[in-house]
Amino acid sequence: MGMNLDDAEDFDRGKNANRRFTFTYTFDGLAWLGEVYAATFEEAEMKVKAMAKGKVQGEIVAEYGEDQ
Repeated sequence: MGMNLDDAEDFDRGKNANRRFTFTYTFDGLAWLGEVYAATFEEAEMKVKAMAKGKVQGEIVAEYGEDQ
């Protein structure tokens, strides 16, 4: 969640944001957990805060790559 779309073709987790951070939020009375990639805790906080301005782009229907 959360790569700069301008840099999507050059994305490399190890170079741009190699640490995973979790965050929690409440929706419809239930607690939910998410994760964000960031270089620092402070950057993770800024990314989560920026999500309030985000837009849904579409549904993920398939994945591929080394994790599959």
